[in-house]
Amino acid sequence: MVNRQVLKNKRLEVTIRLPGSQPESERFDSSCVVEQVLLDGKHTFCQPEQKIASRVTCWGFGLNAEFDMNDVARKARKGELFPKPGVGLMTQIEDNRPYDMWKHYEIARYPKKWACGPDWIEFTEEQPECLGISLKIIRRLSLRGNEIHLQTEIRNTGSVRAEFSEYQHNFVAIDDLPVQKGYRLEIPFDQTIDQLPERFVLQSDYTARAESSVRVEGQTVIWTDGMDGKAYHKTTPAEKIADLPSYSWRLFRDDCAVSIQEKMDFKPWRLVLWGIEHCICPEVYCRICVNPGETQTYTRQWIFES
Repeated sequence: MVNRQVLKNKRLEVTIRLPGSQPESERFDSSCVVEQVLLDGKHTFCQPEQKIASRVTCWGFGLNAEFDMNDVARKARKGELFPKPGVGLMTQIEDNRPYDMWKHYEIARYPKKWACGPDWIEFTEEQPECLGISLKIIRRLSLRGNEIHLQTEIRNTGSVRAEFSEYQHNFVAIDDLPVQKGYRLEIPFDQTIDQLPERFVLQSDYTARAESSVRVEGQTVIWTDGMDGKAYHKTTPAEKIADLPSYSWRLFRDDCAVSIQEKMDFKPWRLVLWGIEHCICPEVYCRICVNPGETQTYTRQWIFES
């Protein structure tokens, strides 16, 4: 069963997939999962991670976050617990191995509390301490005109310093149009964007090179063909993120004025670009470092135009 909460204002209708909905991801945070965005009653932007039932999926949807604390699992032996923020306490399946998103773990899920109004929703997650780590995570999503604002507050309630990252996967496309000629993605801060054409692989074998479906002009990726049977994956590390006054990416098409843009109030720590035939996924990482008793707060906003 899927439980949803719909937020509305004069421009946007935003569907939130609530914690406990089935199937429930073992990878992604169940707070503030934006399953769909409808702009002016006409335009949509969100996609599921996979549309073909036979494919492996982590059950991601639309604007969906993951907290990457994967290496902390190395401290746990088989049968012991390790924390996965946004999800729960996981039972280690191999001695001292990092978390693997493609493997199944027994999970004691963190309880979530939430409250909402017509155009906002706020989730709170409080964790029992495990391996010295305990966090209180508050995520508040609100609608402002044609924008979604998401503020994340992380307080370290544990006994050790917590160092990890968070990113929004952004499974997006415009008006449910397949990824094909006409799409454009602007990423001003990516200093390795010219390498994307070399990162295409066959979906049947992620190690086999595939012909590129894009060309790059300046800081813009331009799709020249469809993505049938193909995928791409590229990672940009912190040292290849340009120093700019502000940080954002924007996805649009040649044949219409519709676009989605994400802005951040932090310098990205990492960028991952991934995509297949039905979605384009810019994943912008925020580095989180909090000592016991300290709090870190950051904001993302998405702007929808037509």
